[in-house]
Amino acid sequence: MKANNRNGVKIDKKPAGYQGIFFTLAFGMCAFAFVPKVFSDVIINVLAVNGAPEKRDTPIRFVLPPDVKSKDIVDTDGLSVEYDVNEGAYVAQGAVSLDPKASKTFRIKVKDIWKLTPQDVEALKGEINEAYEKLGKIGQENNADILKQQLLDRLDFVVAQQNAGGSSVEKRIDSFRIYRDRLEGIKREALSVDYWNSDPNELKPKEKVVLMIIEAENPATESKRMIEEKYYLPLEVKPEYVVNREDFDIKFDEEKGKPYLYKEEEFESGQKKRYEIGIRDVWHVDEKDIQYLNERAVYAKDFLKESRFEKTAQYLFERCDGKLKEITESQKVPRQILEHISAYRNNVALFAGARKDVEDLEKLVAIYRNELEKTKVKNVLQKVSSLKSVSDVSDSLFKKKPKMNKTWEWVGWIVMFVGIYTVIHFAIWAMRSAGRKKK
Repeated sequence: MKANNRNGVKIDKKPAGYQGIFFTLAFGMCAFAFVPKVFSDVIINVLAVNGAPEKRDTPIRFVLPPDVKSKDIVDTDGLSVEYDVNEGAYVAQGAVSLDPKASKTFRIKVKDIWKLTPQDVEALKGEINEAYEKLGKIGQENNADILKQQLLDRLDFVVAQQNAGGSSVEKRIDSFRIYRDRLEGIKREALSVDYWNSDPNELKPKEKVVLMIIEAENPATESKRMIEEKYYLPLEVKPEYVVNREDFDIKFDEEKGKPYLYKEEEFESGQKKRYEIGIRDVWHVDEKDIQYLNERAVYAKDFLKESRFEKTAQYLFERCDGKLKEITESQKVPRQILEHISAYRNNVALFAGARKDVEDLEKLVAIYRNELEKTKVKNVLQKVSSLKSVSDVSDSLFKKKPKMNKTWEWVGWIVMFVGIYTVIHFAIWAMRSAGRKKK
């Protein structure tokens, strides 16, 4: 069987005993294979073949894996390498003059970037432990212990998958690409305050399993042969969600950014096979999200009672409530996986609509609250205005100087008399005291 890669290059079946991948171009031939050098670099063998009966210049154009950056290219063996914007990758190209039926191998050496070294693993474990000490223990320590162990378990799983390919560079590269995002996710969550404050029970993988049915057939018109089977996984599915592979390998399509199931097996003429792939059910809207959205809607509706927005709020609430109930009822119905995914996508749209209704309700709440605040300020200003007459009375009492009359004159004379009397009395007492001291 043959398939086409993104460059229009045909992938031929590997010959027995060869541990590599071959590509054949339409003009003459050009092939490559990954050849690892232990703890060092990866050699990509590009084979140029002149299949014509006469001598000719054979063009060479090979798209390097998109993971490879300029700094990762160690040696091009005489080929020029340029970045191709359309391909989104570096391209090795050139030409070679070959005799009839002759071939030449070019060895492109690149750094082995498709590996997770023990140093990388230890560094990531160190980051997890440091985040646990600085972020995890701030909250509930028991929860933090569980969250830390979950991160370490996920890291161990990725490491195990990386090593599952053994000495096969192809499998290791596929595994690295499949779980690259998972490693980045572990790093992000290790440094996330929200992660360390989350409920560990909510992070456990869902136990419900749905079946992905795959059917393959070798037509009766074909003889007994080996068939390559390739089936892409749905977008929401991560490789670790596949609980029953039916002996399929999980590979990664770098162009589409998606993992796929792959198997090569022998079929008799007219033979049919059926596979049941078990996948954890990730196609559902979480009940806690539905409940939280409903609580926000209820609060907004109650707040707007007896306001000028009451009827609008009631309409928005009923529309939101209807969508949330439809989602809940839909998720109770068992379906085949394709129908299940279709229903999930519809439920996601319903949930987005319900969230928009709640946001509109909360905008009304904000407007109404602002109006209440303005009303309070207006009432205060009215009260201040009503105190104007009191201000006038105050001015008449305290800002005008009272006129002196006879009573105030008598009070002044009395105070003056008491003062003079006191001074005279104090002087006589002082003189008598001085005379006694002389005696």
